[in-house]
Amino acid sequence: MVKRVFLVGYMGSGKSTIGRYLASDMGWTFVDADAEFEKAVGKKITEYWQEKGEASFREEEAKILRELGKRENVVVATGGGAPCYGTNMDEMNHVGLTVYISVEPENLFERLRKAKAHRPLLAGKSDEELKEYIKEQLAKREPHYRKALMIVDGERLAFSSYKMFIEAFPEEDLK
Repeated sequence: MVKRVFLVGYMGSGKSTIGRYLASDMGWTFVDADAEFEKAVGKKITEYWQEKGEASFREEEAKILRELGKRENVVVATGGGAPCYGTNMDEMNHVGLTVYISVEPENLFERLRKAKAHRPLLAGKSDEELKEYIKEQLAKREPHYRKALMIVDGERLAFSSYKMFIEAFPEEDLK
């Protein structure tokens, strides 16, 4: 059986919610990669991003993911952009099972519209701007997300089904 699972997908797709449930269901540890980043650098992501820029953020994020790839019995909720940077997706595929939680743009909009104030990239956007932003970002990111070894319907797959699919995934299929 696989020893680590990386959940990938756009913000609002349910990576953290599903990850917590799945880790509990499997008796594993749940790790939010963004929280690990903040702990490692001693700053909020928004602060770090403003001070050092995206390139530095992505380099540090990649280091965090490599460290998480050494742990066992762990479910990791990645940041939405993490799979799109450098070789992150290939590296995660090599050391664990990547699961893309696919959610339609309209449903992401409904989920994220309520959380705009808590997400710096979305704050201040009108509903129309938010809809367009999600569609554009998802179109850019989806080719990276689709490199995941497993793709699930984040709108219809019951939380209880994740464990079954993960336990059935042949470890030799890791790239």
